[in-house]
Amino acid sequence: MLFDLDGVLADSTVAAERAWTHEFGADPGQVLRGVHGRRSADTVRLHVPAVVHAHAVRRIDAIEIADAGSTEPIPGGREGLGCPSGR
Repeated sequence: MLFDLDGVLADSTVAAERAWTHEFGADPGQVLRGVHGRRSADTVRLHVPAVVHAHAVRRIDAIEIADAGSTEPIPGGREGLGCPSGR
């Protein structure tokens, strides 16, 4: 059973980049180096002032969910699961 598909079967880098540059002003390069495999709350703690943590987690999650359509399959992921290569 596969629990973590981001970075394994799907690439949500575009959504993450948009979320982190949207209103918190965090350096997307620095954030993206450690965002995959980490809960958004943990990433927020590392890059956003403590006074806005709860708000930031809600906003980051909402932005990433709204932008989920930008998620792309990792090349070879479908084939690795034995799925057809179409979208």
